[in-house]
Amino acid sequence: MTTYDRRGTGKSTLPPAPTPDCYTVDQEINDITLIAQHLGATVDVYGFSSGADLALLAAQAGAPIRTLYLLEPPLFEPGTLAVERARMKDLLARDRQQARDYYLRDVVGIPADIVGQIPTLEQHLADVPASLHELTFLPGCNAQRFEGLATPTVLMVSTHNRPRLKRWAAELEQALPQSTLHELPASGMAFPRKCSWQRSAITLTSKPDQTQPHIHTPWTGPILIGGPRPAIAGAPCLTPTQHSPRATA
Repeated sequence: MTTYDRRGTGKSTLPPAPTPDCYTVDQEINDITLIAQHLGATVDVYGFSSGADLALLAAQAGAPIRTLYLLEPPLFEPGTLAVERARMKDLLARDRQQARDYYLRDVVGIPADIVGQIPTLEQHLADVPASLHELTFLPGCNAQRFEGLATPTVLMVSTHNRPRLKRWAAELEQALPQSTLHELPASGMAFPRKCSWQRSAITLTSKPDQTQPHIHTPWTGPILIGGPRPAIAGAPCLTPTQHSPRATA
């Protein structure tokens, strides 16, 4: 399995003097397409949290995806998350630690006591501005938007997670004609117990009129797409220096 640093996170650096709004979800979809082309084949994509929404958008846009494996994609109606985005923007200007904790607690919905146990790493704080991008493209990612998408899709939801995650997964199962829904006997983000994987980064050009990423290491296997936040509940922490041969749930 191959994963990568999404735009604005890890080693996938942004152009000089970036703003949180300096890239769009269409550019992220293009990144996935270019990675698939670099692999030279139609790919399977495993997306979790907001990465699952991004995978759906990429498939809908015609990216060369054979099968989607989606763990707990969040679904938001158009026009939502405006208050949360304004709050994040304010906190980012003052304190990234507070912004990170607010995003995890009040947007993602992780209990406050669990948020307090998540280590604060320098790279995690550096990635926090990418959360504004999430709050920009997630509104409107509802089941109706993906109605009729024919890409074979495996939907997964954890049995002990919040009811709205199960409801969202059920709504997607109804909307996607070639989908199946599976409940996992666990909570939080889960990965296959034995899974060989590698990770890398995309280096983005500093020229505004050039949006294609430069992939600077080899790629093999399915693409893993996550959200810009620390992994929890036993999932591997996707920091830019990690090259683990095994991920354990």
